[in-house]
Order: sequence, then C-alpha cells, then structure tokens
Amino acid sequence: MTERSVFCTDDETTSEGMSPFHQDGFQGPQKRVLTVFPHLADSGSEWNCYISVGLATDELKAPLVDEIAQAGSPLNHKYFLGAENLELWIDNELAGLCRCRLSSPDEESALRAGESFMAWVYLDAVFIRPTYQSLGFGERLSEQCVEFVTNSLLAYIRERYSGYPSIEVVLNADFESEQGERFFDQMTGNLQRNMEVIAQMLKVPIKVSTDAGY
Repeated sequence: MTERSVFCTDDETTSEGMSPFHQDGFQGPQKRVLTVFPHLADSGSEWNCYISVGLATDELKAPLVDEIAQAGSPLNHKYFLGAENLELWIDNELAGLCRCRLSSPDEESALRAGESFMAWVYLDAVFIRPTYQSLGFGERLSEQCVEFVTNSLLAYIRERYSGYPSIEVVLNADFESEQGERFFDQMTGNLQRNMEVIAQMLKVPIKVSTDAGY
C-alpha cells in the first residue's frame, strides 16, 4: 500500500476547533513512546524506528508539514501544528504524523437514558515522508493507531461497562484518496478484532461501525 493517506481537508478547521486538541478524550494529553521496532523492507533495507504520541514539537514537525504541502496534499496544517499526534520516527528522525481523536461526547446523557455507550474515533489525517512510502510503514502506523485506541477504550470502560446494555465504536473519516481509504479499512478490520476480544472479556456486546466516505 502507499502510505500517503489523505482525509478531511476543511480549511476552516483549527486545532482549537477540534475538541480536544489532544487526541485521547478519555486519558487526556500524553507524551510517551508507544513502541520501538526494527523495520526490514523487502529490498533488504533496515531501519530502527519508534512510534510516539505528543513528543514532537512544532519546530520538529514544521519541515515535515512543509513536505506535505509540497507533495500536493490538501491537508490542513492545523491537524499537525499546535495539535497532538501519533509520530513515526525512522533512525531518530521524524518521518510520519497521524491525527486520530477519541471521544464520547454524549456519555452522560446515554447513561441516564440507559442507552449504549458510544465512542467516536475520528481519523483526521495521516502522512508519511515520500522517501518512506510503499515500504510498509503505513501498515505499522495503522496497527499502532488501533492499539492506541484499543488500550484507551479498555482502560476507560472496564469500570463503567456494567452501566450500559451495549457499546458501539464508530470510526469516522472523510476520504480524499484511495490510499486514505485503504489505511482506514485496515484500521477498521484490526479494531474490529480487538473489540471482539474485549467483548468476550467484559461479556458485553460491542459493535464497530463506520461513518466514512468521499
């Protein structure tokens, strides 16, 4: 797959308008390394990599955001500058950014009404430096994004799920490319499998649905 993935591009969207500015509405702002791994391409090339959340400053992200614009991507820079991201580092250099938000805006009203708990996952934007596209890094970033969402959801609902008859997780994206659609589809499939595991552990029905399109 090609790892240049493009999603919604509303020029009026700002980091302040995307609530919250951080990605995880359950666990709050984070600054940590999520995983460290070697990456071996079919060509035999090997890189030392890690994926983090909230570690890259705007100063570090700005050159990569410039590359996004130069590559012809319509992505709004507000998805990256002044906003928390998942960050792909290759040989200790920033090489990719992902903006994926998690929230449940109607939780209290749903609890009072005895309705399903609904969590929303907004996949706003993904970009990997052109030099590293088509080498499997997008797949790895997608998998890590799913783990980020899964871990946060489980930590949040494990002590609350008994108050809900069921749980629904909705993945949202506005596609601007076939690459973005493939990234989203891969993420949906992985999240579905993880939610099946959580449903069996907690013994509560969990449905994964999507709200996405061009």
